[in-house]
Amino acid sequence: MKKPVQVSAISGLAVLLACLVLLDSCQPTPAASAAPQASAAAPQTAGGPPPAGGAPGRGRSAVVTVQAETVKFGPLTVQNATAGTVVADTQSSVAAQTTGTVLTLIRKAGDWVNAGSPVVKLDDSQLQLSLKIAQNALQTAKVTAGSGENSRSRLQLESAQKNYDSALALSKIGGISGSDLDTAKANLEAAKNAVQSDFTVVDTATLQVQQAQLNLNYATIKAPFDGQLVSINVQPGEYVTSSTTAFVIVSRAKDVSFNVPPSDVVGLTHGAKITFSQDGKAYPISLVGVPSAPVNGLVPLQAALPAGFPGAYGTVGSVSYSQVMATGVLIPIPAIQTLENTTYVYTIKNNKSVRADITILNDSGSYAAVSGVNDNDSVIVNPPPGLLPGASIKVLQMSNGTNKAPSGAPATAQTPAGGGH
Repeated sequence: MKKPVQVSAISGLAVLLACLVLLDSCQPTPAASAAPQASAAAPQTAGGPPPAGGAPGRGRSAVVTVQAETVKFGPLTVQNATAGTVVADTQSSVAAQTTGTVLTLIRKAGDWVNAGSPVVKLDDSQLQLSLKIAQNALQTAKVTAGSGENSRSRLQLESAQKNYDSALALSKIGGISGSDLDTAKANLEAAKNAVQSDFTVVDTATLQVQQAQLNLNYATIKAPFDGQLVSINVQPGEYVTSSTTAFVIVSRAKDVSFNVPPSDVVGLTHGAKITFSQDGKAYPISLVGVPSAPVNGLVPLQAALPAGFPGAYGTVGSVSYSQVMATGVLIPIPAIQTLENTTYVYTIKNNKSVRADITILNDSGSYAAVSGVNDNDSVIVNPPPGLLPGASIKVLQMSNGTNKAPSGAPATAQTPAGGGH
């Protein structure tokens, strides 16, 4: 009874051991499981880090996706602005040119007048009398002098000339004494002086008539040019002299007066075209005159407004003008990189990044004029961190620097006049 039981127990143990051996043989070895992992990692190590645009292919370099801009050579301009005030192109304080008493005011302050229009009238009764006296004196001088060959002095001159010629002939044959010849010669000279005196008297009388007529004309004080009367400074019954200001007039033509820093004067010469903006409208204006010396640190300038400008005197607006800061290749500021004491940009050549060291000539805040790159080069804007020379480049967006910056800002920057650039 005990022997069969022992055999059964040994058989069960043998079956269990056989199963354990089989299970152990089915497990993979560590070397076998590590090999596929190493082979899968090998392509990634050879290709370097994944590029910004996605995973690299097997055995190829990473391609970096960038934005770029085609840069141009030209002037870097900045658009400055300052306040301007509408003023008269010409303002004149008109003084009386003769003495007299104000008789009447023909026009009043605020009136628009044309050149030559009477404004103030002086009492001219005395001046008219002076003119008549001068005219009578001229008439008397003309009667005394006569006219042409029939004047008294002319006839006396002809007689004296004949007497002298006769005395000279007689003296040559001893017919008269030397003193008689001298007397005849003296009479001839006196006759010549009388003729000349007649001409002088007539000329003097003529000038006196012209002066009296001019004084009479001055009794009416007239507008020297087309314009508006700002003020009338005299009243009827008031006595005026040649130094008394009768009225003030401003021209119809209008200018804009403004001031700029001395550093902005370059380029603002006579005839330069700039812009005056007022009430949302822009008007082209041109500079008149030449810049003067600074006054309180600023240079005063004046520009002519177009005819028919509707704004009144004293209107305030904005004057805009361009200033060339430098000339070079214009590069957007986000493209410029610095490392220690070196300033550089990345350009694209043959789809590869190329580092180019540059020198900044000047900048406007959004663009810089530089040397060290060429016209029409493609410059990487906002290069990704870690970009190295020789990296393969794919351009995602290309813009033209002559139209706009990548951010949409214009290539010129606006700064207030008097501020730093």
